[in-house]
Amino acid sequence: MHKLMRHASRDRLRLFELHPTDSKALMSNIAQLEAGRTVTVSREDGFEALKKLLPPPPSATGSKRAMVLIDPSYEIKSDYSKVANVIQEYLKRFSTGTYLVWYPIIPRPEAHDLPKRLRTLSNQSQNHGSMPRWRLAGPR
Repeated sequence: MHKLMRHASRDRLRLFELHPTDSKALMSNIAQLEAGRTVTVSREDGFEALKKLLPPPPSATGSKRAMVLIDPSYEIKSDYSKVANVIQEYLKRFSTGTYLVWYPIIPRPEAHDLPKRLRTLSNQSQNHGSMPRWRLAGPR
């Protein structure tokens, strides 16, 4: 993601991880990028933290842009409804943002219903795609 950022536009990458061990690992990996202040990692609930960042401040060119990737654990069944609820709230705060939601494709009613719920949240254009699980080649 860091390589895709437009530094002339002062793009920023904000990462949130609540789990202490995962947060520490993420901070360590990001430190290796030597990205300075363009990339920050915070150990906090991303659902709540993002509310403070939307709408984003204008870029160097005066436009307001944001791409949000939401990738919760879904270990708790309520995460599915929480995702739909926060996307609805984020759209009210910043309707022209780009929102990406990762969800597992598993035989669970909540996982099956989430894309349907997300499609009903906005009158604006929406794209829905899915990627199959990729198998990484490694030692056998």
